[in-house]
Amino acid sequence: MKTLKIKTEWILSTFPMSVYADGNGTVTISTLCFSDARWIELTLDSMNILYESFEMTDNETDRIELAWEFEIQAIKEDCPKLYKEWSRQDLLNSAYLNKN
Repeated sequence: MKTLKIKTEWILSTFPMSVYADGNGTVTISTLCFSDARWIELTLDSMNILYESFEMTDNETDRIELAWEFEIQAIKEDCPKLYKEWSRQDLLNSAYLNKN
């Protein structure tokens, strides 16, 4: 039997999802696809990330979006490229929030 090795950073950077960094060090990732959601949750759990998960319903389309919120700092060791990208987004949003 063959073993398949998949990196956590690959899952979080390849699977289709929305990413929002709030400007306070927290990121929310979300997806409309239930099968992708299972992979995302497996990834977060395997990295021992403390997260809050929730569902949102789009009133216009009646579709359910699954979301996870956690500290960006939590992915620093396992996902260095994403950590850099999401931290940059967080910094930009922080600057925008402080400007207004």
